[in-house]
Amino acid sequence: FVIDVLRMPFLLLLIWIMFRIFSQTVFYDTRYFGAMNHAIEILVIVTIGWILIKLTRILFYVLEKKLDAKADKDMQVRGSLIFERMIAGLIVVVVVAVCLMTFDKIRAVGVSLLTSAGIAGIIVGFAAQKSLGMILAGIQLAITQPIRLDDSVIVEGEMGVIEEIKLTYVVVRLWDQRRLILPVTYFLEKPFQNWTINSAQLLGTVYLY
Repeated sequence: FVIDVLRMPFLLLLIWIMFRIFSQTVFYDTRYFGAMNHAIEILVIVTIGWILIKLTRILFYVLEKKLDAKADKDMQVRGSLIFERMIAGLIVVVVVAVCLMTFDKIRAVGVSLLTSAGIAGIIVGFAAQKSLGMILAGIQLAITQPIRLDDSVIVEGEMGVIEEIKLTYVVVRLWDQRRLILPVTYFLEKPFQNWTINSAQLLGTVYLY
């Protein structure tokens, strides 16, 4: 999968680099050398941005494969897809800004684009800090897996079974069929008992009076 994803962008990057070296020796004294060299420079920047987007796709593909190990991954995959698109969009903005900065007359536009993108990212980060924190906690929970589906746990003084693991919350089915819904951050920040983290066997205690 990695080779299939990265083969074409790396091949193009190699072609642009070789073509630039070739143009330095063959077209150096021609009137088109400057424009050709500039075009190759832009193509190299675009190709590097393409490679970064592909690497982002590989990273989230590995995350999805990690989630494949357990059922009920739909919400986690949706959350990872949102992050993948956000990162890809940021890479596109940076690539466009860097390409604009290669033109002397519109270099200020590229600088302002990078600045505005940074400011917008900070504003969005502060505005959605709690939501992003919940999503990141859900992804962390999926990777570290302190709980899994059908695990027997004791939370908030109640015995139950993990019934659903969503991106931002976990549903625990209690012994009397009630459902206890907890945020994913609960299982990362507070202590709880997981009786089946290593084995499905349970040890019971019976008192005879």
